[in-house]
Amino acid sequence: MLYIQDKESKKNNSSDQEFDIFLFFKFLLRNKFLIGKFSLISFLLGIIFSFTIKNVYEGQFQIVLKKDEQQASAYGSFQNIIGLDKTNDLKTEVGILESPSLLKPILKYILLSKDSEDISNLDAKFFSWRKNNLDVNLLKGTSILDISYRDEDKDLIIPVLQKMTLAYQDYSGRTKRRREELTKTFLINQIDKYQKKSSASLKAAQDFAIDEDLVFNNLNIDENSNLIQNNSLSTTNLLQTNIGFERDRVKAANQLKKIDLQIEKIKNLKDEVDELIYYGASIPALAKEGLPDEIKESENRLLTINQQLESIKSLNENDLEALQYIGASIPALVEQGLPQTLKNIESNLVDLRAKYTDADINIINLIEKRKLTSSLLRERAIKYLNVEKTNIFLNREPRINLLKDRAIKYLKALRLEIEADMEAVMRPKEVILKYKELIREAARDEKTLISLEQQLRIIELEGAKTEDPWELITEPTLKNKPVEPSRIFISFSFLVLGTLLGVIFSIYKRRKSDLVEDSQNLENFFNVKIIENLSSTDIKLGSTKILFLKKFFNNLSGERTVLISLGEFKEENSKKLKKLLTLDKSNDKTLMIKSSLEFMDDTTDFENAFLITRVDTLKFKEIKELRKRLDFLNLRIKGIILMY
Repeated sequence: MLYIQDKESKKNNSSDQEFDIFLFFKFLLRNKFLIGKFSLISFLLGIIFSFTIKNVYEGQFQIVLKKDEQQASAYGSFQNIIGLDKTNDLKTEVGILESPSLLKPILKYILLSKDSEDISNLDAKFFSWRKNNLDVNLLKGTSILDISYRDEDKDLIIPVLQKMTLAYQDYSGRTKRRREELTKTFLINQIDKYQKKSSASLKAAQDFAIDEDLVFNNLNIDENSNLIQNNSLSTTNLLQTNIGFERDRVKAANQLKKIDLQIEKIKNLKDEVDELIYYGASIPALAKEGLPDEIKESENRLLTINQQLESIKSLNENDLEALQYIGASIPALVEQGLPQTLKNIESNLVDLRAKYTDADINIINLIEKRKLTSSLLRERAIKYLNVEKTNIFLNREPRINLLKDRAIKYLKALRLEIEADMEAVMRPKEVILKYKELIREAARDEKTLISLEQQLRIIELEGAKTEDPWELITEPTLKNKPVEPSRIFISFSFLVLGTLLGVIFSIYKRRKSDLVEDSQNLENFFNVKIIENLSSTDIKLGSTKILFLKKFFNNLSGERTVLISLGEFKEENSKKLKKLLTLDKSNDKTLMIKSSLEFMDDTTDFENAFLITRVDTLKFKEIKELRKRLDFLNLRIKGIILMY
């Protein structure tokens, strides 16, 4: 820290830190004239220095790093295989455009244009020149390259930029030609290799099929498919290639599992007549016999009978029309004529009521006859339906058992047939695996060959096209005003440097003088407060400050108090103060004012000690010595009176 403090009195909190900053600003204010001199002199030197530096001018142009999408797709499959850069790697492209291979001829031209320049050791000079004079940057989010060149020779900038545009445009065409050459060489070599490999793998698959009595199918390679994607061979379709007899074997095995499940399900069926009918109908032979349909019709009739019985039981005496309808659906009742008789009675009753009242004897007789007929029809309908229901139940279980037996027998017969077919297509596991491996290899080689031939045709077509060089967005231009030096910046930097030197020198000067300078430093050192500030005019009888001090010392606990004077005082002021601060005789307390030397020679056992001093002449050495002696006496300063 700038100011020395008592280690025991330091407090690590924010208030102390703010207080130190306040002291620092007070220190700057006390030394403002010295710091100002340093700042002014440094600022003037900065202005003079800025005018001694040569002007630096800047020119720039922008160019598009164009990428042809069709060309990119043609080469993209082989970028990593043949060692070419990725088409979208613009950062790599920028690195090439900054490389010595492109820019060293430009530097040589610049050095030759400056007669005094030495063109030897271009390699060593190149990197320094590129760092200090050239900026090559991609505009963010685009493929636009911004090139800026700086030089002290204003007339040289435009010619240099023009040469750079020609070099970059020539490089764009050279890259395309080199890519075509490498790709064609690679494809021709690979086509020759895969022609031989494809013929050999195809012959091996055919020979193996003949030896093992297998059917060799055509590979059916799609010439429009692209095998090479993402720099790796895609074998998804080839891995799905299967062999006909293996498919038949797998199909037969699945059918056997299905038949076993059906047989087990049929055996476990009890009251699930609908499921049994479904299984029976799914077996062609049983469906042709009609047994599932017969059982289904019986079940439907049984359901109808139950519904009719429920309806008859729920009918009241007046629901004659519903009763006639149900009776008409029962053949035995129709044959007996009961439904028609009831209908005729209703018709006659309607006719009579049109002529007579209900009290007529004919109407009364018809109503009684209708009641008897409807009761008879209801009883006979219930009887006939129950008889039919009983007959259906008697035949139901034998039919269901018959359907189960026939279904199981048919499925077992079908299972034997499928097992025979499965055994006919069985081959040893090693034969199947070997044949599949040969088929996949032959198909993969053939497809790779087709893809390589397609790529070679595309590359040859691309090579026949004439490609435009990279497009200039802006022509090389020169800024009218120099970009360097920034005289304002240089002058301001010198001003800041001068101010900093002034502050450092002021700190050095203060430390060398060892003066306390500020009352706050004194308070921090002894960890006490200033009791009072006294000027020469305050040291007089009746002064409020003197009266306050007398009252303060009178109220102190302890009988013996000493004021230790430290630093330079006017002897006259010291005598006046000693006289004015003399305590009342009626008071048993003693107050003495002694210099630091007198205090050391005094043997009095003081209970209170206070310091009286001037900060402008007081040195840290003096207060350190005083505190050291007070520590030996187990006495500490309780307050400070400042003179000024």
